[in-house]
Amino acid sequence: MIYFSVHLTYIDISNDMTMSESSRRKSGVTRFGKTPGRKSSPKKTHAPQEDFLAGRKSSRSIAEIERLIPREQRIEMEVIRNGKKSVVSVKTGYGYMVPSFTKAVSLVDISTLVENENGIPSSEIEFLVDYLDLNVPEIAKAADVSTSTVSRWKSNSRIGKSGAAQFFKIDEVVKKGVDVFGNLTDFKRWLNSPNMALGNVTPISLITSPIGVDRVDASLDALIYGDVL
Repeated sequence: MIYFSVHLTYIDISNDMTMSESSRRKSGVTRFGKTPGRKSSPKKTHAPQEDFLAGRKSSRSIAEIERLIPREQRIEMEVIRNGKKSVVSVKTGYGYMVPSFTKAVSLVDISTLVENENGIPSSEIEFLVDYLDLNVPEIAKAADVSTSTVSRWKSNSRIGKSGAAQFFKIDEVVKKGVDVFGNLTDFKRWLNSPNMALGNVTPISLITSPIGVDRVDASLDALIYGDVL
């Protein structure tokens, strides 16, 4: 009995010591101080992604958009004329406000972007959204997704293949419109004015649908060739 009692006491003391030693190890401290060579790793934190619609309640002004949009891209090419070499600067890029499109050198680049199953980041269309004053249903229609999907978009969310293709068309129309009218302000006024050739509706009301944006594009072509639309 005495042996048994002593044995129990030994186990209790041993357990206490083990628990005490274990807790010390967890905290990085031994009976002789901190465990040598052990450094606590800082916790990794990930910055939260901003909602795509954050700040969309009040659109940027045209002046601010013009200041922020990508600058014109140009490449230098060597040309030989009559046996003489010369270097000419050639404008590259497509669209007007979407960075990925304006940086594209050829239609092959555009095809790669548009045919990508995930499309482009939603952050790339924010200048178009602000300039055209698109609301959530209109953005959803252009991207061929639900309004709830648009509401969940973060700044790095991909807008999908259909959305990339449609916003490329829209950006090309904006580029052509600025070429025709000379500036974003006058073109926007035309976009928001009823147009007889379009059934007396505003071009902006058609621009988010695949067929509608083609009709708006055709109306701009008519203006280029002298028809008043």
